[in-house]
Amino acid sequence: MIINSLYNYYRIIESDLPTWGFKEEDVSFALNLSPDGDVLDVIPLYTQEGRRRIPKKIQVPARRDPRTVNIIADFLYGNSKYVLGIGDEEDVRRPERIKECYDKMKELHISLLEGIDDIGAKAVLGYFKRNTPDTLRNNPKISSYLDELRSGSNIVFMLDGDAEFIHQREVLQKIWLDYLNNNV
Repeated sequence: MIINSLYNYYRIIESDLPTWGFKEEDVSFALNLSPDGDVLDVIPLYTQEGRRRIPKKIQVPARRDPRTVNIIADFLYGNSKYVLGIGDEEDVRRPERIKECYDKMKELHISLLEGIDDIGAKAVLGYFKRNTPDTLRNNPKISSYLDELRSGSNIVFMLDGDAEFIHQREVLQKIWLDYLNNNV
């Protein structure tokens, strides 16, 4: 009887557990990309409760190593330093570190997505190949949310017209899991 109860409880919570290679993370914004990688919109994902913004909990690709002071990019999501190359007020004093964060993010995505025949992969690849932190900072779609984006909020990518986030595309999840398996 107890084993049946435990089994039933596990079945209930199983759908809420992240799949291996993924973790649940607070995400506040999505960059809506064209198939070429142009930023079409910044989409707020948080909900507002009074003055508080509550980020959306989303399963995203997880690194094996815990967060450190080292510069390590995440796959298909991150904060403004990594995704946009734009830091907060404290980071203004260390522009070389912000550039290094963005460059690591760009390098990771180019290395994993180059040659992948998927429209979502091509959009993210185009995003990193066409943009620099300066072009992103001056993009009117981004500049209208700049203060909020700089606050450390996590950002994911969406392909215009798709209901799912780019990191939820099956081919990209497989690429991530293959990368994890080969880079233990």
